[in-house]
Amino acid sequence: MPQQVLDVSNEVAAELAGVEDGVLDLGTAIRSMTFLPATVFRMKDRGILREGAFADIVVFDLERVRDVGTFQQPHQPAEGMVYVLVNGQLAVDQGRPNASKNGRVLSLRGGN
Repeated sequence: MPQQVLDVSNEVAAELAGVEDGVLDLGTAIRSMTFLPATVFRMKDRGILREGAFADIVVFDLERVRDVGTFQQPHQPAEGMVYVLVNGQLAVDQGRPNASKNGRVLSLRGGN
């Protein structure tokens, strides 16, 4: 699985653990992973779904989301990620990653 998709799936799983534990509601968890960091880091056209904006989208099964990484094997993809779209292209399709490399590293120094 590409490292970027692995990182996203584990971040989503960690954040959604707060939903499962009753610490966060789902809307707040999603906002804190998307709109909030994009706003804090002044990333134009990111963190929101609308025409003309950049969007990476994760479709997950909330009942199945969990981070399965262990201390011995920390780099394991989280379970429950059904689809991941990176720049509009499937990177995970029905839970199976592909070799897609549609993302790019974002810099806070220049236009993203």
